[in-house]
Amino acid sequence: MFRKEHLKLELENKVLKKANEILKKEIGVDYYLLGNKKTQIVNTLREEYKINELLKIIRLKRSTYFY
Repeated sequence: MFRKEHLKLELENKVLKKANEILKKEIGVDYYLLGNKKTQIVNTLREEYKINELLKIIRLKRSTYFY
């Protein structure tokens, strides 16, 4: 149970860092409001994590991502 939560938090942390890197902003970017940048974040992290996990964290529908 703790391992699963740890992995989820680790993924959220990487997503936030990638969002900051992409947007060139300081820590604290709200990745729920990134719009079309979400697909760019998923694309950069998809080799490390499962796409479904990334889409869930970023709150992006699978059909939208593959559109």
